[in-house]
Amino acid sequence: MWNVGYLGQPETLAGPLAEIQASCRDVGRDPATLGVVPLIGLWLPELRPDKPAFLDHPLSGTAPEIAAAMRGYEKLGVPHIIFQCWPYNEQALDRLTEAVRLYQAGTVD
Repeated sequence: MWNVGYLGQPETLAGPLAEIQASCRDVGRDPATLGVVPLIGLWLPELRPDKPAFLDHPLSGTAPEIAAAMRGYEKLGVPHIIFQCWPYNEQALDRLTEAVRLYQAGTVD
């Protein structure tokens, strides 16, 4: 498994993913055998305006926008993602929960 951290929109994974896949091929490993688990930094500035320094390009947005980003990771072939919410409070978790529901319902592209 490769746990890569503090990403935002799915595009933030594209470069590192291409590099790790190339490295796998260089050593004779099939890149499909490497599990990829991105850690998504979810920042909700309307709930806490101070962006944490460790999040360079965090994901932000409404529940449908977050769900669309989740779908984008799926299209990259990523079966699992982890979220770190900023702030970590009930309102942020409610929004993430709604995004997961929308994603699971298949109502986003």
